[in-house]
Amino acid sequence: MRLHKLVAWLRFEARQNIRKSNSGGALVGAAIVLAIVAGALFLDLAIVSPVGSRHHAIGLAPASAALNTPTWGKVLVAGGAPAFGLGVSTELYDPATNTFAPAADTASMNAARLYVTATLLPSGKVLIAGGFSFPSSSPLSSTELYDPATNSFAAAADTASMNAARISATATHLPSGKVLIAGGSNGGATTELYDPATNSFAAAADTARMNAARFYATETLLPSGKALIAGGIGADFLSSTELYDPATNTFAAAADTASMNVARYYATATRLPSGKVLIAGGHDTFSSILSSTELYDPATNSFAAAADTASMNVARSQAVATRLPSGKVLIAGGADASGSSVLSSTELYDPATNSFAAAADTASMNVGREFATATLLPSGKVLIAGIGASYLSSTELYDPATNTFAAAADTASMNESRFFAAAILLPFTKNACKKGGWSRFKSPSFKNEGQCVSFANH
Repeated sequence: MRLHKLVAWLRFEARQNIRKSNSGGALVGAAIVLAIVAGALFLDLAIVSPVGSRHHAIGLAPASAALNTPTWGKVLVAGGAPAFGLGVSTELYDPATNTFAPAADTASMNAARLYVTATLLPSGKVLIAGGFSFPSSSPLSSTELYDPATNSFAAAADTASMNAARISATATHLPSGKVLIAGGSNGGATTELYDPATNSFAAAADTARMNAARFYATETLLPSGKALIAGGIGADFLSSTELYDPATNTFAAAADTASMNVARYYATATRLPSGKVLIAGGHDTFSSILSSTELYDPATNSFAAAADTASMNVARSQAVATRLPSGKVLIAGGADASGSSVLSSTELYDPATNSFAAAADTASMNVGREFATATLLPSGKVLIAGIGASYLSSTELYDPATNTFAAAADTASMNESRFFAAAILLPFTKNACKKGGWSRFKSPSFKNEGQCVSFANH
């Protein structure tokens, strides 16, 4: 796999050392790590190298009657690296009680993994695919299949494997119920097509190929049922996009796809009520972080000119974005323009005016966070979980009705700190996620069109 994965980890560890340091000696150690990172970044531009061997850290949760209890309507948080190690554990958040289940009442995956994709299937089960284990950095082609009806993962022998190992791929729940998994480090320009009816992946010869290899890209299911995959890193930093048509199982030719105004990866992508797609922030090189956005119109298959797009109040990358019931978009946290600090601030985009609220009119989280997860809850609130300036098990709870975050004392904490995880709100009943690509919540006036679309934490 590319050395950039190790680079990303070392950069994160270096930031932790700098933030925690109170002595010159510790800062010297951090500087040495950063020097190694700089060298690795240079090497990453020139070579691709396999790193380490396959390693799985297996951990079994204590036996509990709750493991056979249905978990409909809860939030599943899976994968990610707990502090100083990588586990197979998961988290279960209950929006009704604002609490996480005890560790003994959660299910364990078959393999430890991060940089995964997670997709809610029509049956209500969750497909978790690929990723890699650290510190071995071994890429995975295996998958996990979580069943809310039994609060358990299928045995490894009962899960499907992709044709290729993939890290930081994209995943799209298609209207047919199948799942398109595209690119990723190690995956190149190839894709996978998972069929939940047969619990199998199509043979490599029966899958479509993108025009360019890419990872750290964004994916969005369009109103037409096509999938837009934008940006990422491939042979270079990419401004190009891919357009997948499930009706023909093909990608549009490169000449028939739109390009963003600038290259970007680690961006967020959100489908707006109009069907347009807002792509915000991210990096455009290894060191340059963006405050600009892109606005894609599927009706014209084009991006708005840069002059016609809104800019965030600050540059941010590795943030999370959530479309609120009002149609506005909350973008939270991420790395700042320097790349060395983590933001607690947020942005609030209004598609009706194509503008972001002034910084003074936005809410701030209790702590800065990046590589987090963001989950829209049935109440319309948003649960955000993930790391900040240090490894965190804490969460944030945003209320759009008041445009505020709950005080830290009023939020729930996970059993373990984790990042590069994936989070999915489970449906309230089996088969609630229909072929139309969305499922209706208890709130009668709001349907979450992202509910059946995948979550990928890059």
